[in-house]
Amino acid sequence: MRPRLSLFALLLLSACAIRKDYLPETSDTGDTGDDGGTEDGGGDDGGIDGDGGGDGGSDGGDDGGGGGSTGGDSCPNLYHPLDESGWSKTFSASFSGSGGTAESGTATEQGLGARTLPDGSAGWAYKDTTTTAGESYDVTTYVGCNLSGDEGMFIVGWDGTYTMLVGGFYAMSYSVEASLSSPRKYLPAGGEIGAVGAWSFNYTLSVQATDAEGAVTSNPYSMAGDYTEGGFTSLTLFDGTTVNAYRLINIYSKVDNTGKTVNGYIEQHWVKGLGLVKETHVDADTGATIASKTLTAYSGLSVIP
Repeated sequence: MRPRLSLFALLLLSACAIRKDYLPETSDTGDTGDDGGTEDGGGDDGGIDGDGGGDGGSDGGDDGGGGGSTGGDSCPNLYHPLDESGWSKTFSASFSGSGGTAESGTATEQGLGARTLPDGSAGWAYKDTTTTAGESYDVTTYVGCNLSGDEGMFIVGWDGTYTMLVGGFYAMSYSVEASLSSPRKYLPAGGEIGAVGAWSFNYTLSVQATDAEGAVTSNPYSMAGDYTEGGFTSLTLFDGTTVNAYRLINIYSKVDNTGKTVNGYIEQHWVKGLGLVKETHVDADTGATIASKTLTAYSGLSVIP
């Protein structure tokens, strides 16, 4: 039985988040192949992974430089506080399970602070987990700053574990690792949030899963799409706090090694000081919700007006 690697391909699209939460279009028997609140106001929105702003981070800092720069509101910036460690967030989550039915569960995100990236350069990392009755994942995502001649925050890869329940009682676990042929920008530099307009991505995603016996399954995916800023909108969080959220939309196409194509739409809401607070991932061809998550608690962070 093969792991559903397409889930992880979609997962990585979501910058932090439910990121994972992203689900599959495959069954348990084969692989065919961006927390929140209620929205009060208008404005556009947007989408993938990533998250928040740093509690205790400074607004100043260097806006330029290469990967590993440590500027306050440049990279990482106040919409994803990766230069801070020890914070955590909890989300209610729902995603399409292995049988195609909706599964509800809990997702978390934790800041891990500075880390050495897979290529040996300086960067940051955060941990995402999602647990439902049928499956779970625990992955660490690695982020670089100001890469490929462009300012902003970039996902360079991730690794972790994925577990699915087979037949309702037998748990199968895999070690999973993903790498990108070129880093994917998921947030602009702090000083450019809301002013960039749009940017594109195009890369090959390689996902490899190893089971408990050492058997390896791997698949490449061609990923292409666009991020479009949707301005800012008013949201009410779980605790009644009203915030000004940055909306980001990710429209993408994923093609596996058999030529099968999945077209998707991811909408995210990011809040300065908190990061990602709400995310919805939709199959653009069918309109079905692949995954969603909404912020229900956080610690070690605070909203920055």
